[in-house]
Amino acid sequence: MNKNLQRTLVVVIVILGIGYFFRNSLIQQYQNIFVSFQPCTKPLTYHIGSIDSGFNVSQSEFTDDINTAATIWEKTLNRKLFAYSNSGSVEINLIYDARQQTTDTLDTIGTVIDANKTNYDVLNATYQKKVAEYARQKISVENAMSSFQADNATYEQEVSYWNSRGGADKNQYALLQNKKMNLEQDMASIQNLQQTLNQLIQDVNSLAEKLNRMALDLNTKVQTYNTIGASTGKEFNEGEYIEDNGTRTIAIYQFDTKARLIRVLAHELGHALGLNHVDDPKAIMYKLNSSENDTPTTADITELKTACQIPLN
Repeated sequence: MNKNLQRTLVVVIVILGIGYFFRNSLIQQYQNIFVSFQPCTKPLTYHIGSIDSGFNVSQSEFTDDINTAATIWEKTLNRKLFAYSNSGSVEINLIYDARQQTTDTLDTIGTVIDANKTNYDVLNATYQKKVAEYARQKISVENAMSSFQADNATYEQEVSYWNSRGGADKNQYALLQNKKMNLEQDMASIQNLQQTLNQLIQDVNSLAEKLNRMALDLNTKVQTYNTIGASTGKEFNEGEYIEDNGTRTIAIYQFDTKARLIRVLAHELGHALGLNHVDDPKAIMYKLNSSENDTPTTADITELKTACQIPLN
């Protein structure tokens, strides 16, 4: 083969290669343009990046939670919107930082508060019973003392009467002695009641003092809990969706329950689809994470259809 023919073949091969490259490039560009004009027609792919061990969540558990969160949006449109891929365009990470440390601290304090509250309620129930018992016992002592005083007054009048007459006869004297003995027994009974009453008032005072200390400690812990909780704020800072130089990332920083994790994932997956915040406080896409609702509201559905360019009914 002569050199001119070789040069010609090389040029042809290069031209064909360049044409093939640009053809594929144009096809890819066309597909990208098509998808941009027809969003939600192809599932948004994602992959799992890092899972910090501080969360104690396995990859399989995290995958299930992401699927559950994705299904929240997919059921709304009856359409596959998300798909896992090892090279998915959105990376989802669990990142343990001060936010989750705060959540763990709140959980610990909350458990202590619950235990203290239970102990307080049990002790308070005992205190209330003691107070009621003291009130009943006090009435019994007062009634017994009133009856004793009346009987004693009658006895003293009878003794005075017989003394004024020079003394009682044998039978009357025996009756007076029997009354005196009954009065002494009544007084002994009243003294026993009074001792019981005194012990009850000591118990009531002791319980009241302990309850006050427990209440003070409980209030301190509640104030600490509220202070720490307030520092985290209500904004959706448990998670974040980030687009930076073609890189798309979802970072989850904080959750206290599995349901809360799924809701945060649903919120950030919504952002990845192109959904913005809405004004409905119960909505998944509301800017404040102040609701337990995990079902898309009318505002969520409207925003989803808008992002996916689906006509609103």
